[in-house]
Amino acid sequence: MLLDHGEGGSLLRIGSARRIARSILPHSTHGRLAKAEEVPVRNDLVFALSRAPPSEHAAITAALAEIDGGGMAARARAARRYPILGATCCATRLPVMEFLRCDIVVLDECSQMSEPASLLPIARLGACRLLCVGDPCQLPPTLLARPTPQQQAQQQQQHHGQQQQQPINLSLTLFERLARCGVPPVLLSAQYRCHPRIAGLASALFYQGRLTNGLGEAAAAERAPLLEGLPTLGFSQVGQLA
Repeated sequence: MLLDHGEGGSLLRIGSARRIARSILPHSTHGRLAKAEEVPVRNDLVFALSRAPPSEHAAITAALAEIDGGGMAARARAARRYPILGATCCATRLPVMEFLRCDIVVLDECSQMSEPASLLPIARLGACRLLCVGDPCQLPPTLLARPTPQQQAQQQQQHHGQQQQQPINLSLTLFERLARCGVPPVLLSAQYRCHPRIAGLASALFYQGRLTNGLGEAAAAERAPLLEGLPTLGFSQVGQLA
């Protein structure tokens, strides 16, 4: 979206060079500062080139040329010059981001992100402001962590020596914690993805009827069923899996 609005010169995407859209490669860096660290990144791109469709060959080949010519490393060294940085939470641990400071951190899909993962970019980048974007009505993270040996010993004492290991539930996200602490989330009530009938069901079940269709009800007519007579929304009773 930023590229579509002419912000390519302001954007630097930091992280894996293999798992991103090819149009982002000219605006990316692998985040490594040492020449020796570029070898795994280059190997990833060579592997991606062997598996990619012909339409992506030019972008991957150009990225390989940039690595060989030092272009990606140069962008990494100049990271602080870019006003917009894009990265996954884990990528904020890369050396290139060690001394970077940001005025605003935007956590996208924050309601599906574990709280420890959310805290990493906040602590790493020392942001003055935080914007959490997410939907608490969607599925939460499903990550579970086993107790540490110390926690396990405490549990054993509490249960009089019983060997019970209770997993630590990490499904409470930073998005929900902030909402519970009195930071009210702002609902973006207009949706543009779902068929109006499907969105209507979700609105009734999860959004107290507040979800509206940004494209209007006319979108229902424009999104005809794939097969004649096939309903847009239907339910089928299936047997229990063995």
